[in-house]
Amino acid sequence: MTFFTRLAKQAPHRGTAIAHVQLWHFVASVEQALTPTLRGVPFAVVSSLRHTGVVVDVNELARALGVRPGTSVQRLRNRFSNVQLRLHHPERMQGFIRAFRKQARTWGHLLSASTDGHAVTVLIPAVSGFERAGVFLQIQADCWKELECNVMVGMGSSPAFALLAARTCAEPSYRYLDQNEHQALNTLPVSALPRIGRRTAHALVQLNVPTVYHFLKLAPETIEHLGGRSLLRIYHQYVLTAQTLPLPAGLPVSTPFLGPRVLGLASA
Repeated sequence: MTFFTRLAKQAPHRGTAIAHVQLWHFVASVEQALTPTLRGVPFAVVSSLRHTGVVVDVNELARALGVRPGTSVQRLRNRFSNVQLRLHHPERMQGFIRAFRKQARTWGHLLSASTDGHAVTVLIPAVSGFERAGVFLQIQADCWKELECNVMVGMGSSPAFALLAARTCAEPSYRYLDQNEHQALNTLPVSALPRIGRRTAHALVQLNVPTVYHFLKLAPETIEHLGGRSLLRIYHQYVLTAQTLPLPAGLPVSTPFLGPRVLGLASA
């Protein structure tokens, strides 16, 4: 019995999937919602207006110019003089974060929420690709209506694979990922795995383990020998805990209407 044959037998409950919903440019979107004059203007939200400050988030226009979170304010002023700076006020985000978590409970059973409030993991009713596409469209519509934010949604057969699927989204969209999707796993570098640092990822690449697919094919004994128990825990998160949680009682299973324009989404 091959490695992926064993994984196939760990198939989740057919009526559910795990969704990792991450808000796209959340901090910048909130700032823009509170300050409508920023619409159509490239701007960056920074931790401090001094040279020691760094970019916390940017809007789409600033991102298109090449500004990324983590850029220093000094470099931003030198290279992108046309990008406006807005000081980050974390307390202004709390109301939006509460609204986001409240909205998440309408999509399914809330499993967890990130500490910064920008992402949630939800157990959703999704039997088929059409239903997963419908859930994504509903989440996208709700987040735009309530928060004026776009979303990246990763869906998978476990919370770990849902998070990994979200990392494959380079823009607002969704993707479903499970243990058997060899092609997708083979295109993801091993550094995409959560909690794997740059040194560990570099060491794995040097040992001919360049992708997530190659990582999951390793034996547990090899994993522990290469990176100790911490790396072994990451491996177990994707393999031994691949099954989803049971469907909570009272969670409705419904199929949203999907027209021909979204048929392409269902094949994702």
